[in-house]
Amino acid sequence: MDDDELDDFINRARKAGFQNHHDFLGALISGEAGFDRRERHDLLRIKGELGKQGSNLNQLTYAVNAGRLTALTADDRQVIDRARIAVETAAEQIRALFT
Repeated sequence: MDDDELDDFINRARKAGFQNHHDFLGALISGEAGFDRRERHDLLRIKGELGKQGSNLNQLTYAVNAGRLTALTADDRQVIDRARIAVETAAEQIRALFT
């Protein structure tokens, strides 16, 4: 998600009466807030992008674990792992919206 897309989501959250876009995302996930056709389209695009980012992070993690990428500090590895988990969690939350 780029900065413009995030800004659009934050604006939609405010328009829906939420002060915090994270609360709006939670309401969407739990079904407490609905979303229109455009929002559904945007969520599907975001889910696709998350899949690409998750794939990139998995490839990076594999390279580290295989010893092909050794110039990383422990902090670097921790950041990569946290990013991978965040991407997987976000994708899972969006997937749950459609079930």
